Amino acid sequence: MIWIVDFGSQYTQLITRKIREIGHQSEIITVEESLDRLQTEKPDALILSGGPQSVFHDQTDYSPFFKNPDLPILGICYGMQLIGQYFGGVVEKGLKGEYGLSSVFSQKKLGQIPQEQKVWMSHADHISKVPQHFEIVFKSENNLLAGIKHLSRPILALQFHPEVHHSREGLKTLKYFIEDIAHLKSDWTNTKIKEASLEVIEKIGKKNVLCAFSGGVDSLVAASLAHELLGHQLHCFFVDNGLLRPQDLSHIHLLQEKTSLKIQIIHAKDLFLNALKGISDPETKRKIIGKIFIEVFESKVQEYASKHQIKFDYLLQGTLYPDVIESL
Repeated sequence: MIWIVDFGSQYTQLITRKIREIGHQSEIITVEESLDRLQTEKPDALILSGGPQSVFHDQTDYSPFFKNPDLPILGICYGMQLIGQYFGGVVEKGLKGEYGLSSVFSQKKLGQIPQEQKVWMSHADHISKVPQHFEIVFKSENNLLAGIKHLSRPILALQFHPEVHHSREGLKTLKYFIEDIAHLKSDWTNTKIKEASLEVIEKIGKKNVLCAFSGGVDSLVAASLAHELLGHQLHCFFVDNGLLRPQDLSHIHLLQEKTSLKIQIIHAKDLFLNALKGISDPETKRKIIGKIFIEVFESKVQEYASKHQIKFDYLLQGTLYPDVIESL
């Protein structure tokens, strides 16, 4: 597992997404949790994210990150400044920062990374003196240090953000760290993802699980995986609010016929449409729909549970990862 230590960067979630695209497991953890867990655990690699703070005001002791000479470390933006300061380099307050799209130039051949690449910058502070036992691997178009690498330890530090879309060769840069510096083999495949998901579901045991089911890809995948282990202990409920696409309800009927999922359809079309009559403001509509959905869903589920004399121990909901992030 690769730990991504979150220093508050707006791009932290993108780091884990890109790492997984390359084919590696990653976990975002807080600074406090990572310092605590390092006392008893050793990740496969450590990525120090960017962040809004300055090394001139941060008094935290980050030495646990660097005690193990064999631990691969990638520092991004603020993470690079932490590395530079810890190993004896000089970090200066930037009078003029580098923001937006910029060019950086490789000072030596690094994997598949081209000699010049367009990257995304977002920083004011920067390293002005390279720490001992480090070499310069990238310089910016302003002739500032954009990347350094330890001569003997598996440590790479970047002043730019390889995780964002604007850094066009960012995936190659991250891959260079993971494969050429950390020497990690791919461990995040469809098979591994399914195995990890089933392990979580298996911990539930044979208990009744309620699934808020839309019939879309997210809820269908979640329900299908859960059904492999839970069988008829999984109960799916679909709400027909009258605002569906023409094919949505027929798709639910098809799933009822062609799959072994236990899907209950809650017909509430008239209730929703009557409540929305005469309403034109989109935000007001959204709130009305959300309120009625919860009321109808809870009422019908309680009625079903009472009728069948069952108790729901868990709620299953399949959703996109960005929705999870926005809900945190």
